[in-house]
Amino acid sequence: MKSKCFICGKETEKFLCSSECEKKYEEMPGNWEICHNCGKKVKYPTPFIKNGKIIIKCKKCLDQTRFVK
Repeated sequence: MKSKCFICGKETEKFLCSSECEKKYEEMPGNWEICHNCGKKVKYPTPFIKNGKIIIKCKKCLDQTRFVK
């Protein structure tokens, strides 16, 4: 499924279309958290609550959990 790059708006398969856009994204000021699964820094995470605890995952880990049944 195609979506738009968060930085430049180009059509892409991923959240960011290129390493250039990834660099711009990392330089943006924002709300950084640590992914509870892989330890990667996450900007503007989408936390969810599981068993009463707030869980933060990066996009990659979140996508992996969506497909696991």
